[in-house]
Amino acid sequence: MSFFVSLLVVLAVVCFKPSLQAQEIDIVFVVDSTSPITNSQFAIYKNAFVAMADALKAGFDRHLLQVAILQYTNKNYNSPDYTNNWFYHNPTTLGDCTTVQCIKDAVNNNMYQFLYSSAFTATAIKRAVKIDFNNSANAATSKKFLILTTHRLATYGWAADNSLLPTSYALTSSNNITVYAIGIGPYVDQSQLQIIANNGTSNDTVTLLNNVTTLGDTLVNIVSKIIPNVSIPEDPLLLDQLKNLNPARVTEIENIENRVENFSRNHFQTNGTTYSSGDAQLRIVVTNINQETYNSNLQLGSSHINFTLQTKGVKRIVIAVIVFKINTTQTTQTQPVESGSLATTQYISTINTTYIAIVGWDADSFKRLTTDEINDQLPGNASFHLPPTSPETICKLIKAGNISLKNQKIKKLEPICLFYDRVERKYSDRGCVTITGGVTDNVTCKCNHLTLFTVLLAVQSTTIPKGIKITSYATESTSVVFLIATIIILHKSKHSGDRVPVQISLSLALLLFHAVNISHDLAIIHKISCVIHTAANQYLLLSSGVWFLIEGIRLFMATSFPVEFQTQDSSKRVKFFMSIGWIVPALVVGTSMAVGFSLDIYMKPQPLYEQCNEFIQVSKYDRCWLAPGTPIFYSTVVAPLAVVLLTNFMIILKTTHVMLHSKKMRNRGEDPGTGDALRAVKSFILLFFMLGGTWVLAFFTGIGNEISNEVFMYIHSLVNGSQGIVVFLLYCVMDDDIRQEMLTCKREADVGPKQQRNVAKPNGGESSNAEGDESLNAKGGESSNAESGESSNAEEGESSNAEGGESSNAEEGESSNVEGVESSNPK
Repeated sequence: MSFFVSLLVVLAVVCFKPSLQAQEIDIVFVVDSTSPITNSQFAIYKNAFVAMADALKAGFDRHLLQVAILQYTNKNYNSPDYTNNWFYHNPTTLGDCTTVQCIKDAVNNNMYQFLYSSAFTATAIKRAVKIDFNNSANAATSKKFLILTTHRLATYGWAADNSLLPTSYALTSSNNITVYAIGIGPYVDQSQLQIIANNGTSNDTVTLLNNVTTLGDTLVNIVSKIIPNVSIPEDPLLLDQLKNLNPARVTEIENIENRVENFSRNHFQTNGTTYSSGDAQLRIVVTNINQETYNSNLQLGSSHINFTLQTKGVKRIVIAVIVFKINTTQTTQTQPVESGSLATTQYISTINTTYIAIVGWDADSFKRLTTDEINDQLPGNASFHLPPTSPETICKLIKAGNISLKNQKIKKLEPICLFYDRVERKYSDRGCVTITGGVTDNVTCKCNHLTLFTVLLAVQSTTIPKGIKITSYATESTSVVFLIATIIILHKSKHSGDRVPVQISLSLALLLFHAVNISHDLAIIHKISCVIHTAANQYLLLSSGVWFLIEGIRLFMATSFPVEFQTQDSSKRVKFFMSIGWIVPALVVGTSMAVGFSLDIYMKPQPLYEQCNEFIQVSKYDRCWLAPGTPIFYSTVVAPLAVVLLTNFMIILKTTHVMLHSKKMRNRGEDPGTGDALRAVKSFILLFFMLGGTWVLAFFTGIGNEISNEVFMYIHSLVNGSQGIVVFLLYCVMDDDIRQEMLTCKREADVGPKQQRNVAKPNGGESSNAEGDESLNAKGGESSNAESGESSNAEEGESSNAEGGESSNAEEGESSNVEGVESSNPK
């Protein structure tokens, strides 16, 4: 009994053994195009190939055929060389054409006759094998055919090519290429054609023609033999293999529709059949059409598919719809959100990602229905509903590292409807709309074409390059050091008035602002410290902007109303400035926090926290800063900074105008000269830096946008991160009064040790002390008097200038510091 059971099993395996996977076809026509062929004969040649093109239709319709044409010739004195492009021409190569019309156009427009009379046929065959067939995208899997048409096989008086003919057969047979040889006219030796085709064993694939007039029919007969020989077998493993595809490998994705179509062509007699294997389901429908559109409503598994197919001119169609799931986690594609931006979008295939493919073809002509022959998109539209991947699954994949988001700030995490673009060879959402309420809701896709669809997880994120971080840390740390030095020097200054307190306050605000920025990565660890950091950063940013504005207002008052500015009580101005510079920003920040947190718009939790906090431990914020794009952000950050920058820019223009058109120039009746203009430009640049003009760069680095440009971020980090250095140079190094005080302190420090050395001399006695005192008095008195005189004169001149309403330093350009515009820093 067991013997009969085994026998039945064996018979079943033998009888129902599945056929091989469908093979692609590559055909290369090797065409003798030498000059002995007359112009009229060559015209018939071209017409023969145009007629033959229609016989290729079945192969093109099944998406299995590639065709190339290789024309060849040679010179009498040239040795055979298959790499010499001078003697070869391809009107079309394998893969260039996918339609009959394309072949016809290539023949009519690109096929021409050579001027040379010789033909190295064996060498041309070698080129076809080595170059044309090898360059095929299907070289490893296709069934290959070479069709030769020739008027002569060797050159006049040159036997070398004849001797190479046996090698051409060895080459084609070793590469599994079937050769058809067509000889035309009286100069062709049939035995040579046999050597080329089958090593002289038979005439099965050899044809002799008396003239070129019957070439068209011969080519059609040969092509008709080739195309039916490659059948389209069923694909019994299709449904089982789809779930193991790698969605990131474009070659595997590109084959899905072809495999589904091939399967349907072998099973379309079984109308309305659904094939299932696990999560994969394939539905084949055959129907007669009496209208221009076909509407379908299918439920395959958990997916609901609604589509409309345009069927104008088609009487009977076969439609195959497949739904399957891929059980791998893979980042299928990464692309920038905008050119040059730091934001990218990753399309991620998660576990059980659903794919849908819809194909259709004419049951009578076997032609595939398409209006886009390049992309193979069916004419119609689709709407389908898919269940989403659960958030818990996504979050656990991220935690396990299956979805890598290291060093990335996630901006969006949402499903997206995509199709596979055959032209771009990537996923695209062109023509598709995604309708969903979030990651947890069902996904509805609406697309204006029919092809291969899927829903992937779109993760938009921003990665800050390490170079920008290093640049920011380096420049801001350096700024902190220089700002500390600036505050110490200004604090020790002997100047009275409101100038020093304002500059110390501005330096202190910038110092704290840069210090808080440096501590960002420490604050982000905990949500409370992140909120405190955000509030402090907002406060110090606003405070720095207000102090820039106060510095500009002081400059405007000193240049436009110098007398009033000098006579007013500076202590009252200092109190007013202090209340504005330190208290007003605090009120703004407090109000924005109260309103922002009550409306939940002050800070924005990262999307990963909102979706994964229930399943894995995730930091609430991915950066310690206000939520961009909100009314709170624009009203308490962007708008105030814009007002400060605009106001200070107008003050800079006003001050520069005053310098060019001062009262002294008008009294002399002189127009501003080149030197004065250069000094004005210099002052404009210095004022631009001193009054915070460089902050305008922040508006180009994504201040109100989640998409930042890398170039502007580098510039912003370098320029504004180095602001402490600029403040030190302007307030200490380039300021005449402060620089003079530092030089005086240095001289006093140098004189002190000399005094001690003179006093400590032995044997000096009274005489030594007296001499020392006398010497010191002489030198010190002279120096002191000189310095005192200079200082006194400076102060008198300063007062005089202030009363006269102008500054001599500003006019003459003697002071390198722009504060000279304020009557040499009015007190």
